Amino acid sequence: MRTETYQIVLKEIGNLILLLGFILFVPVIVGVIYGEWYSVFGFLIASVIAVVLGKGIHFLFRSASYLHFERNLGLWLLGTNAISTCFCSTTPQKN
Repeated sequence: MRTETYQIVLKEIGNLILLLGFILFVPVIVGVIYGEWYSVFGFLIASVIAVVLGKGIHFLFRSASYLHFERNLGLWLLGTNAISTCFCSTTPQKN
């Protein structure tokens, strides 16, 4: 696989992690509305980490060009998205 393909995949993974960070912010709003403060801070921290990580990855590979990409780019995006979502979603919780 060419270097440009890796850059495109990493740029899109950064976008997806950024989206995950925004989605993780929804439980923060719901927790504040219902006064469930024990869950607000965990989701807030996970959301901030995902937004910073996603924006950082996207910033590093912002110059990736979509002009030349391989046929199986979608498969790479799907696989790396699944792995990165699992990585970002597994936060330790205190019982």
